[in-house]
Amino acid sequence: MNSISGPSAPAPVQNLEWVFNPTAYMERAAQQYPDLFLTKAFGLGSQLVFVNHPQAIQEILSNDRKDFTAPGDLNTILTPLVGNTSIFLLSGEPHRRQRQLLMPPFHGDRMKVYGQLITDLTHRALARLPLQQPFLARSAMQSISLRVILEAVFGVQQSAEGGWQRS
Repeated sequence: MNSISGPSAPAPVQNLEWVFNPTAYMERAAQQYPDLFLTKAFGLGSQLVFVNHPQAIQEILSNDRKDFTAPGDLNTILTPLVGNTSIFLLSGEPHRRQRQLLMPPFHGDRMKVYGQLITDLTHRALARLPLQQPFLARSAMQSISLRVILEAVFGVQQSAEGGWQRS
């Protein structure tokens, strides 16, 4: 990992940049280091590598799991967001078991169906937004996300009356 470059500011400075403007921090780093970069942000006592290059991402996600690991104990910063038992925080056999349970819905043709579902739900949600009036984008996106989770993951659809039913 010594050959990977990244922002040169000291870790405390990178942490401040990350806390106060994470989008600008990531965009600046990705512009300066377009394929991958090393960061000292997050105060984890170690460095993190961010991968931006599409082929590298594909290699990481499709290669033998023995070649690439993401030990859960390095992800504890996510605990407030994902809880104590999230797959992001697991390592070894517990991680493998949870991953096997989650993977079947995320393969091949199923993903194409999800893409169309997400597109349809997004169009419906956007059609309900007021024209030429301010709206809360976060609320709209949360609504879309909830509907995607309910329909794609749990197979539950909203009926014409507004209730939810299993499809």
